[in-house]
Amino acid sequence: MVRPMCPDCVRGDYDVRVAQTTNVEIDAALLGRLRERRPGKNDRELLESVALSALGRETLRGVQERNALTEQEAIALGIEAMRAARQGVRRHA
Repeated sequence: MVRPMCPDCVRGDYDVRVAQTTNVEIDAALLGRLRERRPGKNDRELLESVALSALGRETLRGVQERNALTEQEAIALGIEAMRAARQGVRRHA
């Protein structure tokens, strides 16, 4: 029996598609710095990682602006959510 390798696969949410790619030009020195910071990744993985990080930061910034919480309010909300999650784990254990 072959088992799915990820939680999304178990739920049937995993949609396998081949990504379209494009060639890009990037400053060689900048690419070199990325290679130094993230050894073991090929150039495509490096650039995709950087792009996804930038998109994630923009999304996070947008959510923070919409919610307009102070840092203290955000910390309190995070602690409250963590405690609620832990209570749920204890009930199901």
